[in-house]
Amino acid sequence: DLLSGINFMHDRDPCIIHRDLKPANLVLVPDLSQLKILDFGIGKMVSREDKFTATMSMQSGTCRYMAPEVFNLNVRSNYTEKADIYSASLVIWQITTGVRPYDNVSTYDFFDPERRGKIRPYVESMTQWPELRDLVESAWDSEPENRPSAKEMLLMLSETPRCPPLGAPVSPLLYQTDKDVTRRSRRCSGCSIC
Repeated sequence: DLLSGINFMHDRDPCIIHRDLKPANLVLVPDLSQLKILDFGIGKMVSREDKFTATMSMQSGTCRYMAPEVFNLNVRSNYTEKADIYSASLVIWQITTGVRPYDNVSTYDFFDPERRGKIRPYVESMTQWPELRDLVESAWDSEPENRPSAKEMLLMLSETPRCPPLGAPVSPLLYQTDKDVTRRSRRCSGCSIC
């Protein structure tokens, strides 16, 4: 649902860039049938023809989930919807590990733009769904143009073994898999988040 929502925002003209994707801005509806993206307060709408030239204020969003091109000390610069892709990769990493990104990084490294651009959480800690490592690593690439679109990420996800099917009616954390058969479980399967 997260990637489908981002794809919907980014596939418009004008494109909607959320600029503050993080777990606090995501909510599951009460029956866990759908994830919703909330809080578009600092979002921007940018036409396709202006997306590479539109300037935006820097450091918009939550530092822990900001893309390197946004986490910059310049007052204004240019970045695209690929900043949302970076943020989504950190959210996916957090969902699969139960750990907030950059909790183990020193304040000095975190706020130094050159150092922060080179550090990432450990994909090896994605033990619950190691199949998602390639997806996450491609989406948090330092270079925005190397990151996949949300549509490409959805395709990658659909080809990932042992993951809940796209459009599944409940939170992936409530799924248990058995020989490629996905079943709905009434209780949590022992994840590190609950």
